[in-house]
Amino acid sequence: MAGDVTVTEGRRRLADFTAEVFPTRLVVITRRPRPPVDSLERLRGEKVGTVKGTSMIEALVAARVPASNLDDSFASGSLPAALRTGKVTACVVGVEDAILAHKSDPEIDLGLFLGPRQSLAFAVRKGESDLLTALNDYLDGFRKTGAWSRLVVKYFGEAALEILRTAQDSR
Repeated sequence: MAGDVTVTEGRRRLADFTAEVFPTRLVVITRRPRPPVDSLERLRGEKVGTVKGTSMIEALVAARVPASNLDDSFASGSLPAALRTGKVTACVVGVEDAILAHKSDPEIDLGLFLGPRQSLAFAVRKGESDLLTALNDYLDGFRKTGAWSRLVVKYFGEAALEILRTAQDSR
């Protein structure tokens, strides 16, 4: 995905970021017949797959998921397969990855959102203000045309816009 860099405070020290390209938020996914995780208490009882060294593991630690229930041995993009094979009972991924996982495997369910709403954006070398301004002007114009919503539906499916609204609105 273009702009597939999550904007964090640590990354802001290293680079400047454009306006949001795509909203994101961490979400717990499960695979039927297992029900969606709808509470922190339930999450703490799951065997949860994640990726080492990411904001996903940080969110799970902050949610006080026991270390014995965390498996951070997975590569980025392999978490839905870990659910299919039963290696884990739940995973934490960005909502954009969850939407795509559900689109390719309708047995995947989205559950509890973790942490704050975040943004995916383009990173620009510090001091490149002309490039940053040009990219932001383009993104602003693009979002005003309605093309962004059409592309989201085309590539992520009909449910994507509603899922993104829910991710933004839930606490």
